[in-house]
Amino acid sequence: MITNRVCEILGIEKPFVQAPMTWITSPELAAAVSNAGGLGILGFNAGFKVIYRDMYPTVASAKAAEAAGVDILVATGCDEGGGMPVESTGTIIKTALIADAVNIPVLAAGGIVNEAMAKASACVGAEGAYVGTRFVLSKECRAAQATKDDILNTGADDLIVLTEAGGYLKWRCTPHKVAKAAVEENLKGNLQPSTGSFYAGMLKGDMDTGINTVSSAANLIRSIDSCEEIVNEIACGYSN
Repeated sequence: MITNRVCEILGIEKPFVQAPMTWITSPELAAAVSNAGGLGILGFNAGFKVIYRDMYPTVASAKAAEAAGVDILVATGCDEGGGMPVESTGTIIKTALIADAVNIPVLAAGGIVNEAMAKASACVGAEGAYVGTRFVLSKECRAAQATKDDILNTGADDLIVLTEAGGYLKWRCTPHKVAKAAVEENLKGNLQPSTGSFYAGMLKGDMDTGINTVSSAANLIRSIDSCEEIVNEIACGYSN
């Protein structure tokens, strides 16, 4: 068991929070994470204890959230998968800046896929991890095997980044039809390209009709493991 403020506030054994990924998360996955000692989440994460994740976190917004009574902050860097911040600050720097500015505990989000990355975030002030991409490659995740294989077989230098929502969002994706077409549209000045169906791409594994969006550290994931194994490994990075 690890003892720190994240564990104390949430009443969990390991400072580990599973991201509530749309379509991807199932009751089985959330339960497996919780059974492993972390916090499994199904749906939106607000309750008696408030974990606040700003889509575009800044030191100012972190201080404002702390003043508003938030219990735990999530420091999200551009290393994350999904709709990533347009700002180019990476997870480690973002975590360091926010942890230095507030007195409440901070969870690092973006690229925390193994013990080494967890340790790196702990060194700059994180007291736990907020994790998404790593759980796509879990045995309990209901994403299609094609989705998981696609992530495992895509090299670090193969990932591409597209911009959409008028420049408000960026997505890091494996290099397939919809993502490539969106990048081409970006080059023409279109910041509102089609990203296809997230449901079809990530849940069903149909790379011709949707995108597969991942963390910049996805290539460090080498196997499909149980949620318990994933939680145990990453939690070691925050052990006292």
